[in-house]
Amino acid sequence: MKTILAILSVGLLGLLALAQQRSGNNALTDDRLLKAQAEPQNWLMYWGNYQGTHFSSLKQVDKTNVDKIRAVFDQYPNVVGTK
Repeated sequence: MKTILAILSVGLLGLLALAQQRSGNNALTDDRLLKAQAEPQNWLMYWGNYQGTHFSSLKQVDKTNVDKIRAVFDQYPNVVGTK
């Protein structure tokens, strides 16, 4: 089990390094977080912004297509009977 966790950790660190490298000057800085509403395409923090509005000005979902939204990923950690 420890070996698997170690391998997963190294893999995750590699993915994070690759993401950092590809992002170039898009490092997540305090200034970007303070101005999160200026980047609606990048949900930079859990609540969307420091005001916690959970609001996005993106227009892909509207009254005409909201009923077509479906879950594409679920994760239930620590549920009995899962592997």
